[in-house]
Amino acid sequence: MNKKDFTKLIIGLAEAYRQELSATQTSVYYEMLKDLDLDKLNNTIKTIIKTKKFFPTIAEIRESYFEDKKLLADKEWGEVLSGVRKYGIYDQEKLLNELNPITRNVVERLGLERLCVMEQTQVPMERKAFIEMFNNFNEYHKEELLCNNTLLLSENE
Repeated sequence: MNKKDFTKLIIGLAEAYRQELSATQTSVYYEMLKDLDLDKLNNTIKTIIKTKKFFPTIAEIRESYFEDKKLLADKEWGEVLSGVRKYGIYDQEKLLNELNPITRNVVERLGLERLCVMEQTQVPMERKAFIEMFNNFNEYHKEELLCNNTLLLSENE
């Protein structure tokens, strides 16, 4: 996300709450939120405006952004299926490199080869396993997500 688009978004948020933001405050919000997807952040801001009484902190915005775990897990499952169709069993490394760290970790634990060769009748069962593991892993690493720290994923986790 670039600073110009973000500034428009944060100014709209400030106007909705009749809040004045200095250039420094806007820069701090940008630095702490620039890793987020602009479209999803825009939707998050709209939800905050509709549901919250007071101007949100950076932490409240990040929490709200990552709040809807089911939709996030479903979206990531779609990314996995798309990657499986695109790369299949023969180019697993490219597939894994396109996934976000949590999704990649879950896929590696489930077994990428297993997902690549699953039959249509197995998809609902694998989806359920993926979503459950993704949500558990997501909750476990919530602090890293909220703070935008790099996930330190080890084989022993």
